[in-house]
Amino acid sequence: MTEPPIVILGIRPGLHIRGLDRGETPTADYLCGRCGAHKRVTGRTDVAEFTASNPAADHADRCPA
Repeated sequence: MTEPPIVILGIRPGLHIRGLDRGETPTADYLCGRCGAHKRVTGRTDVAEFTASNPAADHADRCPA
């Protein structure tokens, strides 16, 4: 028996960055469209490091799906 695919509503898979305007707290989210893994980082330094690390490629190497 196979399991049904994971369905996630409200956020699209991939890397999304928001809050880059002055006075806002930057936030980055990565959502894997295959397995549903999600990671969020907040703060200018953490967002910069997270995006520089290429979260999509990093996760693809160890994605269980």
